[in-house]
Amino acid sequence: MDKLDSKKIWHIVIMDKTEGPIISVPYEESVTDPDDIADLYTALTGFIGTQLYQITLEEKQYVFELGKRAIIAAGVEDLENIQHCRDVLGRILIEFEFTYYERVRVSGKAPMLQEMEDMIRRYISDCMTRDFSA
Repeated sequence: MDKLDSKKIWHIVIMDKTEGPIISVPYEESVTDPDDIADLYTALTGFIGTQLYQITLEEKQYVFELGKRAIIAAGVEDLENIQHCRDVLGRILIEFEFTYYERVRVSGKAPMLQEMEDMIRRYISDCMTRDFSA
């Protein structure tokens, strides 16, 4: 079974591709500033001219998945199966783009922050008990 260990995730950030962070869901008290994650990703992809799916910086590992209009990043630690993590992030991003993206653009993110955080936490919780590899 291929499950994601939530103890190895310390931070999830969803970013608009052009406007930066939309929501940040910390799993630990000390996390990287979401603006710093967005700036780092933008700078590195601009410099190398291609998309990135994993970055290790100062002993912190970030895994990225790209959607049509947004990017999701997870701060992770010692993951053995990065592809599985990307698959889970992709599922979260699909739901975000389908359910929330336009609503956030029209109404702002404040009214939906708790609902979006609950959705992200639900996916991560499901990944501890369900096998998404099939």
